[in-house]
Amino acid sequence: MRAAVLLSLVLTGCFLASPTPPLRTLQYTPHGPSQARGLVVLLPGFGDDGGVFERYEVISLLEREPNLDAIGVHAHFGYYLDFSVLPRLEADVIGPAISMGYRDIWLVGTSMGGFGATSYAAAHPRDVAGVILIAPYLGEPAVLDEIRAQGLEAWEPWATRNSSEIADRDAVTRRNWAWIREQVAAPSGTPIYLAWGEQDPSVETFALLADMLPAERVFHIPGPHGWAAWTPLLETIAPIALSSGRRARAPRRDAAAPFPHASPR
Repeated sequence: MRAAVLLSLVLTGCFLASPTPPLRTLQYTPHGPSQARGLVVLLPGFGDDGGVFERYEVISLLEREPNLDAIGVHAHFGYYLDFSVLPRLEADVIGPAISMGYRDIWLVGTSMGGFGATSYAAAHPRDVAGVILIAPYLGEPAVLDEIRAQGLEAWEPWATRNSSEIADRDAVTRRNWAWIREQVAAPSGTPIYLAWGEQDPSVETFALLADMLPAERVFHIPGPHGWAAWTPLLETIAPIALSSGRRARAPRRDAAAPFPHASPR
């Protein structure tokens, strides 16, 4: 089922789960912040939990990369319903990671998690070294239609709104694409990698973003909207992206606290 349909179920209150803080996580951190060259934050899609990346061998392939730690986040759809996913990621995952000493933080999101990854990077650009979006939900269709009609360079994000306040999904989508435009235009912009299965129903939406990215950061293979395509794609992308990302400009936080509610693996 396409990401837009799944997110519609969220918006109508179907399959509601309570976004109870703090965000629970699974830690795959054998190196620790003093030795790891980066931390990969894994955001699952609709219906998945943070452990899905271990079940579908993503953790195993990340272990092939030298000195990388990872953390799977149980950011279920309830956190997107009220969009508490962003403050919870900041308070419970990425903020503590920076405080502990992790400097290069990559966000990897599948489907709905891709929207979370983009949204966090747009809201906290200094925290993030790069993003990898696998078959991502890219935002409200009406906003995407504006971008198609006007072109991303000419598009005015806030022209149809009375305010740029980030108060709803439409506004989040606008901020996300404004951030994407900035990164694509800047030679030192945050690297964005995009991948999908060619039988995914949302291929046309992915193409909107793909056309704006460097060709070497776009990947697609035969496959569905699911792990049959996503694991092989990540196997290809991970060594390319995670070995070439820029250093994040994340500021130090005051306290070095461990991840709350984390389960080491």
